[in-house]
Amino acid sequence: MYIDSNIRKKKRSNSKWLIFIFYMIFIFTIEPFFRQPLYDISEQLILDIQGSDPKNSFLINCAELISHIGSNFLFVPILIIVYNYANIYKAYTLLLSLLIPIGGYSILKVIYVSPRPFFKNENIQIFGCECGWGNPSGRSFNSMAFFLTLWKIMIDCKQIRDKKLVKFIFLIFTCLLVILIMFSCIILGSSSINQVLFGGLLGLGVYFFLFYVLCIRPNDHRQFSVILNFRNIIYFILNLIIFLFVFIIFKFNQINGDIQSEFEKNISAKCPDTPENLRFHKEALVNFGIFLSNIGAFVGIKFDYFFSFRENLENWYQYNFELSEPKDDSSLMTKITLNRETQWNHTNIFYSILRLFLIILFSSVMMFPYFFFDWNDNIALVFIFKLVLPTNMLAFCYFYLFKVLLKSLKMVNLSMYSLSESI
Repeated sequence: MYIDSNIRKKKRSNSKWLIFIFYMIFIFTIEPFFRQPLYDISEQLILDIQGSDPKNSFLINCAELISHIGSNFLFVPILIIVYNYANIYKAYTLLLSLLIPIGGYSILKVIYVSPRPFFKNENIQIFGCECGWGNPSGRSFNSMAFFLTLWKIMIDCKQIRDKKLVKFIFLIFTCLLVILIMFSCIILGSSSINQVLFGGLLGLGVYFFLFYVLCIRPNDHRQFSVILNFRNIIYFILNLIIFLFVFIIFKFNQINGDIQSEFEKNISAKCPDTPENLRFHKEALVNFGIFLSNIGAFVGIKFDYFFSFRENLENWYQYNFELSEPKDDSSLMTKITLNRETQWNHTNIFYSILRLFLIILFSSVMMFPYFFFDWNDNIALVFIFKLVLPTNMLAFCYFYLFKVLLKSLKMVNLSMYSLSESI
């Protein structure tokens, strides 16, 4: 029976891999067929929506507000809140749902070199200057993967887990929010219909990959131990290979200078203050630096396990997960009183708010390399010191250093102190 069960699990896993592979092949196969037709439709549609005085349009104002929901300015606060209230696996999974799309669209933008609608049509007004290539839409890609993952980890708690209607309502709300973000990109002239559609389909693929191919169970502390046991050298080599792949594409996939100069006329007229490093190929390469912050998170988790808990897996589990019955139970933003278990993320409401404030304060300090360089500096300096270094420092601190500091300031569950004294 045990062997039969393992065989069935292996077959299900293989079938999900096949579904994911066929899904991605299908997306990349059909994209060239709808690219140009939908792009052409987009130009006229955007002009019709924006009208003669777009700056005073109620629809434009709403689209601007909604578009901010799909930006990093909101993703980061959400990550901090989840990090403060949820178990470490949920926080790490949500971070991956943001970083994987960033790495994905950074690569694809350099490959497709597809202009945004306002690049080609001078009559289209732009609200918020995004001057990198447009295909796929980064905001659409990020929003689909990030908010579906947020929905998944929110419903995976005992308060909601068995309430199908509540989960369905949350899912409908999440889907509507993502659709509104996608439409806002079109209305504001930053992306065409095909770019938004392509990004959304890819984001859905990332979500499926995380939860149905990798079969991530955000409350399963034993599953998370795979990360603790993953060889560091292999992890760094994988990231290096991905970076070299992006760098090679960046160097050898430059487009005709005359075509790019044609687009620059509209960009300079509408976004004169946008640095050169945030235009075209350079924008995609620079943004890829955010993806590399997964290294900081990975190292931070390893430091927490090896140095704070001296490879004591049982105590590490107790610190990062709720190990009361049932074993996989953990809640997000629901418990605000002291918990019996030795979880770092369950305190009373006062300490929870104070911890959020301290985390934001510590985060701003860790970002100090960002302010020493200008976006117009050499692209290598911008890549390293404005993105790779500060984001990796931040990710490392989230998963290790901030926890040590908060513990020393007694900003964690009081029952943890008896545990920490024994390790």
